[in-house]
Amino acid sequence: MDMNTQTKILEAVLTKPENKTCADCNMKNPKWASITFGTFVCLRCSGMHRQLQVHITKIKSVNLDKWQPEVVELYKYINNYIANSYWEQRLPQGYNKLTIDSSPSEVESFIKDKYVNKRWVNTAMSEDPAKLYYRSRDEFEQYARRLYGSEETIATVNKDDKNQSTDAQKKQNVQIKTQQNQNQNQNSSDRKDQQAINQMSHHSQSNTQLDIGDLINLDAPSKPSHSQSNQNILNFSNQMNQPQQFIQSNNFNQMNQAGIIIKWVTIISQYVFWIEYESVTLKNNMNLLIQQQMMKNQMQQQYQFQQNPQQYSFNQGNMMMMNIPK
Repeated sequence: MDMNTQTKILEAVLTKPENKTCADCNMKNPKWASITFGTFVCLRCSGMHRQLQVHITKIKSVNLDKWQPEVVELYKYINNYIANSYWEQRLPQGYNKLTIDSSPSEVESFIKDKYVNKRWVNTAMSEDPAKLYYRSRDEFEQYARRLYGSEETIATVNKDDKNQSTDAQKKQNVQIKTQQNQNQNQNSSDRKDQQAINQMSHHSQSNTQLDIGDLINLDAPSKPSHSQSNQNILNFSNQMNQPQQFIQSNNFNQMNQAGIIIKWVTIISQYVFWIEYESVTLKNNMNLLIQQQMMKNQMQQQYQFQQNPQQYSFNQGNMMMMNIPK
């Protein structure tokens, strides 16, 4: 069961009059549940339930936690009224239960007396309604009928919720079928396109096969005889009677030749681009090497000057004298 379905069911169960208030303090709109006892409780009481630890009571959020399917099924039938008919059966009339203004110590004392000490439980029953439901569904329904004084089955999911779940499932099935049909149509279209391409390719190959003699005499064709002219006219007439095939074959030959030309132009342009790129890179590397050599020479001159300034000046003067033209 996914979270959306779970939340819808629990929200529908919370709309029942018996579940609109907390099972322990009557605070409105409880959003937590003690799945051990089958009750809905408020945030404050849920915190006190947690202090009792999970071996006594286990708390779940209605909207945030994932519930087991059998627990959700339990809450379709049980409610706070049925649960408290056991836990508060001997609660004195007029007893001051918890309120919004109750202190934390009062909340702790009441919840421990109710669930741990079992101070007000129905002694005629050996187990609480939640355990009775898990042990025997029939006995639980009989107990609930006696409690409500009715022979009708109680506390099932609202019909609107069932209809919503059914509509969502139908919508999902329709989407799945639509997707399958689209995939089938796409596969069929792909197969047809491939068959058409194969037919055109085969027809092109048959039309492009030329004889050696035709290639030799291609530039200077001989004058056809009268019978050959009549035969050529007849062949052309037959081709014109099948205009679609004639146009397709010629168009495909032209497209094939154009595709070859475009392919070679692309290859040549890529090669030219590569040559230009390599030349620019080589030029940049040469400039970088020249700059590095010049910097190296400058550093050597500075080092020589620092070591022996007089000798450096004398060497520089001799170099200048050597460069003077005679």
